[in-house]
Amino acid sequence: MRADALLSAAESLPSNYAGPGGVLAVVKDGAVIVQKAWGYADATAGRIMTPETLLPICSITKQFTCALLLDLFPDPEFLADRLRQFLPNLKSAGPSISQLCNNQSGVRDYATTTILCGLGAEDRFDRDQARALLARTSSTYFRPGTEYGYSNSNFHIIACLIEEATGEDYGTLLRERLFNPAGMTTARFVPDSTIYPETCTGYEGDFRNGFFPAVNRSQWIGDAGICASLKDMIRWEQYVQELDHHQGSLYRKISTPQSFADGTPAPYGFGLARGNVCGASVVGHSGGMRGWRMHRTYAREAGLSSIVMFNHEADAKAAAESLIAAALKAEDETEEPSHFFLNRDRAILVEVTSRVGDEISVLSEGEITTVKLDGEGVSEGKGYVFESEGRVLQIARPAVEPHLRFERGERSTDRALEGRFYSEELGSTFVAKATSGVSYGAFDGAFGAGALFALKPVAKDVWQSQNLRGIDMAPGPLTVIRETTSKGAVVVRVSAPLAQNIVFEQIP
Repeated sequence: MRADALLSAAESLPSNYAGPGGVLAVVKDGAVIVQKAWGYADATAGRIMTPETLLPICSITKQFTCALLLDLFPDPEFLADRLRQFLPNLKSAGPSISQLCNNQSGVRDYATTTILCGLGAEDRFDRDQARALLARTSSTYFRPGTEYGYSNSNFHIIACLIEEATGEDYGTLLRERLFNPAGMTTARFVPDSTIYPETCTGYEGDFRNGFFPAVNRSQWIGDAGICASLKDMIRWEQYVQELDHHQGSLYRKISTPQSFADGTPAPYGFGLARGNVCGASVVGHSGGMRGWRMHRTYAREAGLSSIVMFNHEADAKAAAESLIAAALKAEDETEEPSHFFLNRDRAILVEVTSRVGDEISVLSEGEITTVKLDGEGVSEGKGYVFESEGRVLQIARPAVEPHLRFERGERSTDRALEGRFYSEELGSTFVAKATSGVSYGAFDGAFGAGALFALKPVAKDVWQSQNLRGIDMAPGPLTVIRETTSKGAVVVRVSAPLAQNIVFEQIP
């Protein structure tokens, strides 16, 4: 295992998937080899994200539902008669309980069909409404067992059937039969998303378009609803890795490869999706809801598990798999990072996000533009000119700012920006804080104290914010440059595309 590459990947992950906050861990053969929490559980209140912070794990709940099912009913078809009562209007042959677990039922996703029934995105939706909607089901959209079709309905139904068959509360059963044996001491079932842990806020949006608190008003059971901390999820991975050594164990049962009715291998079974990372077979699952993204994955042969949980909507699956990949990849495998180009006089930043052949994609003012280079590496398409001068690629925008040029900045591991900086011109204070090596900023001025936002390091003493939301359309990300004046004063210069080069001087 490449410990150096893994540690580097873990350190860079908060910047690569920038947002309000997150947590990650990698567990190998039962031992925690990387663990990290960063940012803010609540950017307005300034509440720090920690390994103890509870987050909704959303659809990762599904594997717990299937594990609970097999723990209570080793033959899940024991519940088949009850399933027919749950879908009383189904005219065709119904699915088996196992086909529900394997997303092979053909039962339509109830969260999607609510849209077709006129439910608004922020309307309340409870278990009684779900039961009534599913009871109307008269057909499946494919013959059960013949196809894969992801559906929250499958796991909602399983959890309800478990409660009906046992006469016990789903949350109580989770705690007694799974959380307690695994040592998940703070994990709990919270079916109502309006009261998800008060200590953490989920944020919609992204780094390019800005972040804002998400609103969720649905009830979940079986398909989602578990809230857990990073420490809880580490305990689950350790429990899983231990059980995986024992033939016939509960985790072996839910992770056994499944098939379709004709015997061909299926990509999903009992709340776990199968995949491949750097040639290694993995099983895992993502979780997502408005404002939340998370993923856990387990590479059995390598004995490696990774967990990533965000309180924003970055790609947690890609992040979690990048940790596995970093641990497994060969020494000579490297990735070409994006490049940043800076005009220091105006504190304006542009980013070359990708280069494929003679096409370059440029991110500027929150928008991506693709331009095509000629044979000499020069392009005047869409207002940009790219010129290779020695080893430095320079960018100019003569149609917009004839006198401005952007020179490539050297990436730096300098991540920390901390302190208080005051702008006499605006009468505003810029407050910079660092947590777990990740910097955040906020403005406190005549109109109030703004929420904290993430600052992504792009070059030495240069950071970029997310695209902050204002009273008008999101105006683009901020560029923040720290420098020392000729008089020895430390200042930061802050630029937005439409409000450039505002100086904030450091204060005690």
